Amino acid sequence: MRTTILLLMFFPLGLFGQAIGMDVGSSISKYDYKNSQGISLDVLEQDPGISIGIFKYYNSNRNENYSFKVGLRYQEMNAKAFENTVPITYQSSYLSLSGVFEYPMFTIYTDNYCTKCNFISTVVYLGGEAAHILEGSQTLLNESYNLTKEREFNGLFFGPQLGIGLRFNMGGELSMALDYAQTYYFNSHQKPERLNFKRSLLTIGLIKGL
Repeated sequence: MRTTILLLMFFPLGLFGQAIGMDVGSSISKYDYKNSQGISLDVLEQDPGISIGIFKYYNSNRNENYSFKVGLRYQEMNAKAFENTVPITYQSSYLSLSGVFEYPMFTIYTDNYCTKCNFISTVVYLGGEAAHILEGSQTLLNESYNLTKEREFNGLFFGPQLGIGLRFNMGGELSMALDYAQTYYFNSHQKPERLNFKRSLLTIGLIKGL
């Protein structure tokens, strides 16, 4: 995880953009799993994990209201279950690359005559995300199994991302961000076992203009 966090820290430094941001929060994943007979495993429950993201903003040349956000995210996608009173836990972490278009729905200024003063803005965004496993384990009866060696876990996960957020300007070029987003991950590996994820994110972060 230490290497991943360092990568997240230095990823945006070589890219030109209008703003840089970082967020932390909770990642909640629903496992959509089918075995080799096509039977769904419905006993798995959501188990929240952590999420750390870092990104950069690029303004649209055609419309200044639109901006494009690209970034990397470390996230845990966990699950737990009880089968015949036997506890089963899945703990996995993924690194994802995302790109989304962000659009401000409406903005409230503290001073109507000063568009550079403090404000609160509501935004929506739509884009895509791709993720690959970093590490993972399944624990059953005190036995641990490496999920990175399982084909249904180590495929390329990709899917659309939809989100909504609030931006609180804190003066100057610094803003606080509160976001909620969902991504449905399809898996490049589909047979004989199939695993997709529905992942929800709730994060809080800072955005600094450059």
